[in-house]
Amino acid sequence: MTPKRFIAIVVFISLWAIPACAQWVPAGSPSGGTINGLTTIGSRLFAGTPNGAYRFGSDSAWHAINTGFNDTTVPLFSDSDVELLASSHNTLFAGIFYSGLFRSTDSGAHWRSCMQQPYPSAFAVQGDTIYVGNDDSVFRSSNDGLAWTFIGAGLPRTFISDLKIKDSSIFLASAGGVFRSIDRGQTWNLTGMLAETHTLLVRDSEIFAATYFDGVYRSADDGATWSRTNVGLPFDTVVNSFVSTGSRIYAGTAGAGMFISTDDGEHWNFIGLQHAYVNAMQFDSSLLFVGTSDSGLFYSSDSGTHWSELNRGFPNNDVSCIGVGDTSEFVQTGGGAFISNDSGVTWNSWYGPTPFVGFVAFSNSYVTDLFIANTYGVGRSTDNGQSWLTTELGYPLTYHVTSLAVDGPILLAGTDSGGVYLSDDQGNSWVSSGYLIDTPISAVAVIGNQVFVAFQNKGVFLSTDSGASWHSVSAGIEDTTITALADIQNNLFAATENHGVYLSTNDGTSWSAVNTGLHDSTVLTLAIDGPYLLAGTEGNSIWKRPLSQMVTLGVPAHNLIASSIQCYPNPFTHSTHITFTTEAAGYTDVSIVNLLGTEVAHLFSGTLGAGEHSFNWDAAGTAAPRGVYECVVRTAGHVQTVPIVLAR
Repeated sequence: MTPKRFIAIVVFISLWAIPACAQWVPAGSPSGGTINGLTTIGSRLFAGTPNGAYRFGSDSAWHAINTGFNDTTVPLFSDSDVELLASSHNTLFAGIFYSGLFRSTDSGAHWRSCMQQPYPSAFAVQGDTIYVGNDDSVFRSSNDGLAWTFIGAGLPRTFISDLKIKDSSIFLASAGGVFRSIDRGQTWNLTGMLAETHTLLVRDSEIFAATYFDGVYRSADDGATWSRTNVGLPFDTVVNSFVSTGSRIYAGTAGAGMFISTDDGEHWNFIGLQHAYVNAMQFDSSLLFVGTSDSGLFYSSDSGTHWSELNRGFPNNDVSCIGVGDTSEFVQTGGGAFISNDSGVTWNSWYGPTPFVGFVAFSNSYVTDLFIANTYGVGRSTDNGQSWLTTELGYPLTYHVTSLAVDGPILLAGTDSGGVYLSDDQGNSWVSSGYLIDTPISAVAVIGNQVFVAFQNKGVFLSTDSGASWHSVSAGIEDTTITALADIQNNLFAATENHGVYLSTNDGTSWSAVNTGLHDSTVLTLAIDGPYLLAGTEGNSIWKRPLSQMVTLGVPAHNLIASSIQCYPNPFTHSTHITFTTEAAGYTDVSIVNLLGTEVAHLFSGTLGAGEHSFNWDAAGTAAPRGVYECVVRTAGHVQTVPIVLAR
């Protein structure tokens, strides 16, 4: 069964599942974080990261599965740094750096501590027996990890990095070389490999060993003798991981990317992901998954010729700025600036005026403008960042712009030491507003004639008389560092350091936390995206939550989809007819995507009037395989999807 088919089956069963409670969920991420381990159970893919364990869901996004990692019975518990992730039959195991081994029998929904030995680093399964290596010991379990026995006579007290099974033998990679046991780990003997070894691969009758800075070695006699097989590998390259399928062997390196050998390791060829630190690999039928340090997860369906990111919802760099326009989303992270034109499913590197501090998207009935705050001024673009006009705030030029707010044609820019600056001509020129001179401002928002300003460690202040006077509106968030403000229809949201997101529905008179499900308490930026509030956090990417879960809103003045998308027939064998109704005229985009978020058909992009609209997807003449797809309809204020099944 191909991956597309088994993913399709799982998704078809669960696509209509509704979350049990209202909360924040991961949104699209521009780049991924560090992945320490990959494994599968049936059709489900799992990843271990320094931020915990994640499961790839039916919505083509990653979801945290860390319930139980904070087990207070574990005395050495520190965090959820998953250094090892593996599976045995239907049980999932996660090795937490300081806390030992945890097990889950429900695909990661819940975890329980099963071995309180720190630094688990190696895992192997032989029938019904599980072996785990940690810093300098080996343990064995014959009851699915419920109880463990120490084994390791003959092993030096040295770091254990990998365990592999070959027939009735167990091979162990360590700082002291490669060891072998033929009695289920009771005794161990050093093989002919004496060099410090990082990882092992068992392939047919041979064993491959990757050493530190001495390349790859191969043995055809159970480790008695070894020969070096490094042709094509860069000098001094460390191979972090191996995986093989058929005649192909893949090697993931520390900083040199991916390599492949098709001649039993005699020669190696570079196949992409240049400079990547590859920590883990998992081959599932025709898909090769590669987990890296700091760059997230990649997959290839053509033996490494092409690579795609699979990082939606995955932890990554700090997201310091979010901007949402009619057709695009923009973010600024510690890893650079990115743009997405498909609601965060895919992201591309993007460059505007630099250096960045913050940005915001602004729309009116005549033109869609993108405004970016750079170090000394504000940049404006009318073509999605292809070209820019940059204006300075004026003397002195040492003022750094820290925040932007839009009120119709009026722009307000908060600075680090010059108060608030104002522009009434779409950013072409700026004057000091006289607001809060010499005060460091972290955020600005405008609701009608009310101007809200946030200061570091001083809460939020409000002026209703054009800045002549100010009063504190910080009840509930006093002495909290405010990093961003966002407003919609008289509701004000505040992002904070260490305390998540707060909401005020009464002009700041009182505030309440709205953090259910938000895994990172330091929020750096906020933005409104149609029916969602987006939060960019420190180290955990972008999160979204429906505004309807927190506030009561009127109908926005843009073309919401008034009815559910109808697709008939569904399932279909050749073509399906798509209909929906919009409430008002406006921009609309209609596309078909697969379950990895890749667009397979683009049906329409442009302005539609109010009323019913119809489109047809003819898949008969395409290469789209059978399986589950999504019809995605995007308007200026809404995104709606419906699953469709191609059953040819």
